[in-house]
Amino acid sequence: MAVSAFLYGHYACPHTYVTQGRLDLLASEAPVAVAWRPLPPEDPEPGAAAWSAAADEGVPLAETIQALRRDAAALGLTLSLPEAPPDPRLALQAAEFARDCGPAEFARLHRAFFRAVFVDGGDIGRRDVVLGLAETAGVDTEGLGAALDDGRYERTLGEVEAEAARYGIDATPTILLGRYKLVGAAPLDVLGSTLERALEEARGAADR
Repeated sequence: MAVSAFLYGHYACPHTYVTQGRLDLLASEAPVAVAWRPLPPEDPEPGAAAWSAAADEGVPLAETIQALRRDAAALGLTLSLPEAPPDPRLALQAAEFARDCGPAEFARLHRAFFRAVFVDGGDIGRRDVVLGLAETAGVDTEGLGAALDDGRYERTLGEVEAEAARYGIDATPTILLGRYKLVGAAPLDVLGSTLERALEEARGAADR
């Protein structure tokens, strides 16, 4: 019996990038289905100073970034920050379009957006960059362009924002794992122990 882990995040959040890697590792070893929920930042700030939002509370930004890089390396991931965080809304919409195209298309584009920001330093706030990554991922770029023009997936993001508000989620990443809510880049051991509790509860419910 598998349990679901709903990951609320966006592609310009380095903590979400690391958390996605940790959940991928757990999913390769345990019965957990990871579901992506696209939650854009409330007000993307321009300029390099905007990375300060990624700093852990009470910890200098440089130390937070060093810790994130260590955590990413432990998962076999590269993490470097571009000069300024891109606005992820276009990419989030494109990923939802890819999801409607099929699970393989979504998985490829989802990974490509994280890689573009934290490995290649790309600006996923630019339409041409988003469309180029979509094309490489095998997504219908003509259909995607039309979807970006008519704003249909902006509505999807609005629905997820409303959903997050109902659950009291106002930070990325946040994970809903069974009845548990984990805010921030939870360590792998915390994710594992929470998953074990969720699995035990799911088994108990199935036996009743």
